[in-house]
Amino acid sequence: MNNSIFSFRSLSIRIKLIISVMLTIALSLSSAGALFVYNEYHSMRESLSNEATALADTVGGVSSAAITFGDQKTANEILSSLSLHTNINNAAIFSADGKRLGVYEKSGKSPLNLKVEMNSSNSNALEVSRAVSVSGEKIGFVYISYNLQYMKSRIINFAILVFSVLFIAFIGTFWVASHFINLISRPIKHLSDLSKEISESHDYSIRAEKLADDETAQLTECINNMLSQIQIRDENLLIHQNNLEDLVAQRTNELRNKNFELLNEIKERIKSEEARKLIEEELLKSRKLESLGVMAGGIAHNFNNILTGVVGFISLSATKLNDRPDIKAYLQKAETSCMRAKELTRQMLTFARGGDPVKKAALIHPLINEAIDMSMAGSKVKCRTNFTTKPAIAEVDPSQIIQVLNNLLINSIQAMPDGGFVDVSSEIVSINADSPLNLNKGDYIKILLQDQGGGISDKIIHQIFDPYFTTKFTGTGLGLSSSYSIIKKHCGTITAESPDGGGAIFTIYIPLSSATPPNTAHLENSETAHELPATISGSSKSRILLMDDEDCIRELGEEMLTTMGYDITALPDGKSAVEEYKKGKESGNEYSLVILDLTVPGGMGGEVAAKLILDYDSKANLIVSSGYANEPIMANYAQFGFKGVIAKPYSFKELHNLLKEVLNK
Repeated sequence: MNNSIFSFRSLSIRIKLIISVMLTIALSLSSAGALFVYNEYHSMRESLSNEATALADTVGGVSSAAITFGDQKTANEILSSLSLHTNINNAAIFSADGKRLGVYEKSGKSPLNLKVEMNSSNSNALEVSRAVSVSGEKIGFVYISYNLQYMKSRIINFAILVFSVLFIAFIGTFWVASHFINLISRPIKHLSDLSKEISESHDYSIRAEKLADDETAQLTECINNMLSQIQIRDENLLIHQNNLEDLVAQRTNELRNKNFELLNEIKERIKSEEARKLIEEELLKSRKLESLGVMAGGIAHNFNNILTGVVGFISLSATKLNDRPDIKAYLQKAETSCMRAKELTRQMLTFARGGDPVKKAALIHPLINEAIDMSMAGSKVKCRTNFTTKPAIAEVDPSQIIQVLNNLLINSIQAMPDGGFVDVSSEIVSINADSPLNLNKGDYIKILLQDQGGGISDKIIHQIFDPYFTTKFTGTGLGLSSSYSIIKKHCGTITAESPDGGGAIFTIYIPLSSATPPNTAHLENSETAHELPATISGSSKSRILLMDDEDCIRELGEEMLTTMGYDITALPDGKSAVEEYKKGKESGNEYSLVILDLTVPGGMGGEVAAKLILDYDSKANLIVSSGYANEPIMANYAQFGFKGVIAKPYSFKELHNLLKEVLNK
């Protein structure tokens, strides 16, 4: 594009004028021709559409009797008369219920049934259907398809004729324009040649010749006056030239000193401006991420509330279908899928809100396998594992650990676009107090991930865990920094290295735990996982107060807790829950346990309600529930006076086990 502009600018004024005029004329003539062709095309198409509509109405009037009596023979005879119209592809007569009574097919196929009027077209045919009515009642439809090839041929011939005439007009216009442009450009060319001659010879005594009496004559006179003034000044310049060198040297020294001072000042200002821009960019990134986090957290919270109803009613239904193992198995699979969706929302909340991990004792190797299955699906990269045979149990937030492993595995996949292998291994190691890893003394699970990608440059490897640092065009720079933060909150560490042979190696250290992880996997897959649980000791006398702003979750809670044998009261906000608890306590019919939703838009939430209840009754049994699984209260619920915690969505079994644990303490 730039080369084309440069070539045009280097042309003479005469050529430019010719090109400009001819392009304008060509555009005008082409637009007029296109408008003529377009108008003719639409006129012919509208005429043909009117003709098809009129013909369809005529056929409909003639065939009303045949349609009324379902006479297919007469209908076919009527349609056969359409053979005189050479432009008709096919036609058909339909009864009111869409049944085809008669058909005429010269080319193409007519529809098998038709119940509506239409007027449509495509590149090859115009299709029209008209209703046939008798005494105001529709008794059938007539369908006709016109061939548009004849119309296209006429349009093409018309276009050829129009553009031929326009081309001849264009040639004549070119001849006339060239003659007049020569008259216009000749004085300008003379002035251009004169300027070139003066520039090469530096002879300012030369004067321009007046070749016309228009504006170029005024320009010629101005140029001659300018040449006279230049000639006088050139003579004066020679007089003062001898004294100029000393003056220039003096001023040069002064400017050199001033420039040095100015340069130092500019450098300082540039540094300040760069620092200000960097701060503004980081602030803008922070605000964007904060807005995105708020949106992601809200979506995950609302989705968890919806998912609670789905999971809860599925698990509740499964408890009541012991006599239908086939349906019960389907419900179990549906519940398992919903629980996977729960983990996805947990990861979304981890990104949106951060916060402390909700830790529990868990086996590490199943978490690694789950992350591998999620990350490697659909990629060209294969994963090879080599795990220690010893069971590795740690106090972790499973969803956050899976998120860390996903981040690392996805980085490896992106580093190997043509495929390759990622080796994932684990071993139990003991860390001493003087270890350079800066970890507490004890036993750790060491997880090592090594890929075959291009590796990490020595210049940037110390920056990869910094927030917003990324080498990818579409990256955010948050994957590795969030992974580092998560592992640190688990009292571990993560390191990176890139050997000379290529590839990257990430090593994760997580402290082991002596706790026993909950063994629920076999229950979820067993035939008894959703059977109605045995009554908890004292449950027939236990009253439970449930507070949640979602109608669906309150209804689910009533159904679940009633099925378990409890006396249940469900309320929509914390204020009414506090009042109800006090009322039950004062009447002697007190509540054994209270389940409080943490977040109530526009009302009192679980945190404030719990404080008021505990101020009134310090021995109250409180359980906190929320769709925000990563809230600090959910991770440290005991510090806020709660006896238990349950994250939405939850199943019948999870709620039952938690109530049993809290009430039996």
